[in-house]
Amino acid sequence: LIFCSRRNKYHHIPHSRPPSMSVTTRSVIDFFRHRLPISLGRAGTHMPLHLPSHWNAVYKDFSPGDGHEWGGMIAGDVASELEKVLKKGPTCVIGAGASGLGMAMLEAGFEPLVEADFSEAIVSSREGRKGAPYLLADATDPEDMAACRDALGGAVENFVDKGLIDGLYLAKQSHVIPSILEACHPVLNPGGRLLFLSYTHARYMEPELSLEGESGKWEFDSGTALGGEVYWHSLLKVTGLEGNGGRRRRPGKFAPK
Repeated sequence: LIFCSRRNKYHHIPHSRPPSMSVTTRSVIDFFRHRLPISLGRAGTHMPLHLPSHWNAVYKDFSPGDGHEWGGMIAGDVASELEKVLKKGPTCVIGAGASGLGMAMLEAGFEPLVEADFSEAIVSSREGRKGAPYLLADATDPEDMAACRDALGGAVENFVDKGLIDGLYLAKQSHVIPSILEACHPVLNPGGRLLFLSYTHARYMEPELSLEGESGKWEFDSGTALGGEVYWHSLLKVTGLEGNGGRRRRPGKFAPK
């Protein structure tokens, strides 16, 4: 299952990963799903992850202290790694869910920071929790992303996603991903980044972003984090003729700030 019912508190040892949540296992799934008519990557294929109603049902019993990390990542460790990749500045965590990543990034000095999710259930469950503001916002809606920018004081240096895009990819709902890019691009600062975590290598993930013809808008980069346990994929907002049409600039463990 994509969503594991066991919950973990912020910074506690996470639950075991579902079978698809490792770089090694995902690479096997990706190899076959791109080569066979009948995919072996069945996990999540019938879950409507793009619908708020699905997540409202998942989160309906969550309280402010409950947490869940995509693939069992430890939020504090992820935040420490992102310090090596991202500039600190106004940051919005999209598809925040019940993750502790936003709190960990705030503690690491990414401020101001807001968290956003389109599930009313999880937003309601975060009421009264200490930390960053938690907004009801759909990452595919330009007006909602503009509202997140306004909540940050009129600028966004980073959009960070710990599992939204990866989940859509795994659930074979990649057609939703370009809408996220289109909604985030106008409100990002020039040189700002949309960074997302994934267990899928760039060779399989990059084509799902539909960056063809996007020259002058995004520059794609990728690397590893957590000792190779997960990939990060970054889209740098560029202007004019600076863009590379979505082509990867360089491989490496960390991108330059």
